[in-house]
Amino acid sequence: ALPIWLGWLCLAGLRRGGYVVFENPTIEELRRDPGRNLRRDYLLETGELRRLFSDFEIVEYAEGPGEKGQIVARLLARKP
Repeated sequence: ALPIWLGWLCLAGLRRGGYVVFENPTIEELRRDPGRNLRRDYLLETGELRRLFSDFEIVEYAEGPGEKGQIVARLLARKP
């Protein structure tokens, strides 16, 4: 997973009406697999991704198992 601040750097160039797709593991992933070596500061809290994009039109949002079974937050949003 990439640090959240890196995602924000990418958003700086996003034009009005542009879309962003974002997926990142959540803190629930540590609970699912406590032995896994994950950096806590790279994981999202429950609902955090939705709050971070509250100024955007959220087209699709979900939290739960991803393709590889990881617990992730997924977002598709449009910049107003």
